Amino acid sequence: MREPAITPITPITATATATTSTLVTALFGSALLLGCGGDGGDGPPVARYRIGGTLSGLAGGTSVTLQNNGADDLRMQADGAFAFPFLIEQGQPYAVSVSAAPQGQTCAVTGGAGTANADVSDVQVVCAATPAPAPTPAPSPSPAPSPVPSPAPSPSPSPSPSPAPSPAPSPAPAPTPATGVASLLGDWMQNNCIRWTSTHSSRVLYRFTQAADDAVVWSGSNVHFDNATCAGTGTIRVEPDPFFTITLTRAGVAGNVVAGWGWVQTSNGRRYLTSGVQGGNYLCLVDDAEVSIFPTATDVASMVDRTPAWQCFARR
Repeated sequence: MREPAITPITPITATATATTSTLVTALFGSALLLGCGGDGGDGPPVARYRIGGTLSGLAGGTSVTLQNNGADDLRMQADGAFAFPFLIEQGQPYAVSVSAAPQGQTCAVTGGAGTANADVSDVQVVCAATPAPAPTPAPSPSPAPSPVPSPAPSPSPSPSPSPAPSPAPSPAPAPTPATGVASLLGDWMQNNCIRWTSTHSSRVLYRFTQAADDAVVWSGSNVHFDNATCAGTGTIRVEPDPFFTITLTRAGVAGNVVAGWGWVQTSNGRRYLTSGVQGGNYLCLVDDAEVSIFPTATDVASMVDRTPAWQCFARR
């Protein structure tokens, strides 16, 4: 068997509705997935599968454009079942995302990413009215100034008291979790194990390196294992390739989860994302919207808790 061929994976989507949210492996980022290459000889044809699902909540008179693996545009103008025209080869990844949202609505994808081993018909795309941003509260009026009392007559001098002892120094504050850029830095290995043969398996690897005070470079590769279960530490055969630069716009903390909101610039325009790092060593990424579907750190923490572990990443 020759060295596995490199196949790019396009953005994987995360999803949410008004009442539930499902975080998927990686938002609209690219990853590198290494497959086992053939020797060029004749062999059985590769099976191909159709990817589809159901659209609901689309407002009348509007449309939404869906993509699979960052391409294969599919424009929907009404609720109902959908299927992408192009089939996906067996064992190859698929990732359904919203390329163009309907006017005044935000659409979220559930179950939109995975590996094609059969026809897929359970991807759910749910659209809802985009929430209006909270109004800025009006400043409170300044209180009227208090009248200045007349000075009281000075008392007769008294003996100076003994100086009071100096107060004990305050204890140092407890350390706080790393926020924003610092929480993302390092290598992260996906919990999902991809089995290629009885002696070869792999996991997706993400690497984040600091680019600026508010930005990280997002790169990807794979960790390979000489067994079928991703047991052991594995090896990185190909150094991670940079995908995007993530610019973080804000961060927050809820319990042991550090939440970060930001965006990347792609060929199709600006894409928004949210990250949740739990306990410093467990990372989930979500495809988001300009007006975030997960507006608070508590929302992000709740979403991380409800996400299947295989869809997220552990610090390597």
